[in-house]
Amino acid sequence: MGPLTTSYHEADAQVTTAPARLYGLLVGVTTAAANPKVILKDGDSGGTVLFTANLGDAALGPVYIPFPADTYIRFDTKMYLDISGNVSDVTLFYQT
Repeated sequence: MGPLTTSYHEADAQVTTAPARLYGLLVGVTTAAANPKVILKDGDSGGTVLFTANLGDAALGPVYIPFPADTYIRFDTKMYLDISGNVSDVTLFYQT
């Protein structure tokens, strides 16, 4: 694995094309309500769901989701991001 990398996305996206370790994410939410959600999958849009963050209808502004020290989510093939609701953008912190 290489150094820590960040990636910024405003829509569903293929984040990596290789295996990766996710260490945290920063989620922008434009307005409260509308069920803001971030889903991360191993593979592509039809891949296995490894992480879901339902931020709740009261979420507004940036929401930082760190993982405990020395932990991460491992994507065995590649990482895919799926966002919905009022999520405006996502910044991911990962290694490939």
